[in-house]
Amino acid sequence: MDLPSSISFADVPGPYPHDSRPIGKIGPIQFTSPGVHFITFRDPKSGVEQISNPIHVMSEEPVEKLYWGDIHGHTLLTDGVRSPEEYYYFGRDEAFLDICALSDHPEFYLTDPMWNYLTEVTNAFNEPGRFVTLQAFEWTQHRLGHRCLYFASDEVPCIRSDDPQYNTVEAMYRFAKKHEGIAIPHHPATRQFPLVWSANMDTEIERLVEVYSLWGTSERPVGTEHIRTIHRGENPGSFYVDAMKKGLKLGLMASSDMHIGQPGHALSFRQNKRVYGGLMGVWADKLDRASVFEAIWNRRVYGTTGTRTILQFSMGNRPMGSTIEPSASVPVKVHAVAEAPITRAEIVYNGDIYKVCEPNENELTWEFAENAPQGSYYVRIMREDAEEAWSSPVWVEG
Repeated sequence: MDLPSSISFADVPGPYPHDSRPIGKIGPIQFTSPGVHFITFRDPKSGVEQISNPIHVMSEEPVEKLYWGDIHGHTLLTDGVRSPEEYYYFGRDEAFLDICALSDHPEFYLTDPMWNYLTEVTNAFNEPGRFVTLQAFEWTQHRLGHRCLYFASDEVPCIRSDDPQYNTVEAMYRFAKKHEGIAIPHHPATRQFPLVWSANMDTEIERLVEVYSLWGTSERPVGTEHIRTIHRGENPGSFYVDAMKKGLKLGLMASSDMHIGQPGHALSFRQNKRVYGGLMGVWADKLDRASVFEAIWNRRVYGTTGTRTILQFSMGNRPMGSTIEPSASVPVKVHAVAEAPITRAEIVYNGDIYKVCEPNENELTWEFAENAPQGSYYVRIMREDAEEAWSSPVWVEG
């Protein structure tokens, strides 16, 4: 690896004009051997040491690359702080995200001219190959559950859930379908805004669930003492595992739902513990709107509790988000890498734990083949530092 042994931030300017904070990029850095690498930073004065996210170096250009996104957040135009410009600047230049979206509430005093302004700002920050932004807003229906709507197009009108024309889930579906959008429910298991998993859900529009955010985890019940207990109480039957038991075809992602203008590095405190917002990993062939939206649409995405854990999951040589036919011998492969040891990996089948592996290593390669029953399969990763990651499922149908 070609890297200096010491680095000083004393003369590194911050990302904004007249910004003297020691925030900056280091590089370029070149690795001379393939494999998983980490970079360790050590402050000689304090002795504080920090290890980087895992860096997976390949000898050949991969077909799909991993990009990181936080696509759920709010600004001062509704119930958050910071301007839309500050929001995107932070995501791009401080959190070093690849993908970002603003999902302000149209119901909260967001006028049509304000929506046009948000649209223009989002388009202005979209830069293929560097930083992808998506048009988005949150359909905030307290009785029926909250959904964030995302679009690949440059312009789309917004709708309001308090408008009698758009105050039903069916009306929201029709709007999303007309504008080729996707709807993603979030915090479905909170008692305050519970979501009822129904066979009438249109999973051609609602293709994913935001499994984790600053609200906590809606993947499965975890108990009141767990750091990621869902905020304001759990609603039994509204967790993601409950949707899987009902056979709904929903992928998994995570974002922050933060209101402080810091996408990619959202922070809150609950039960006197620090809680970070989630991140979405996206496996896409290119970093542009069309490719990113296509990957999200096809559920080639996964969620984490804010870390950049690398996670790949395939069955029948098809990636997460795929549907495969039954076979007498289905190859299954899980590859995960993290800067903290992975203590446990679970394959979840139709909402229940199916297989378990306990590597206690930073890198996991887990492969086997079997006659997998029909249903949904996804991977749950647990780390030594209590952080988690969840793949989107692979479905066996036929």
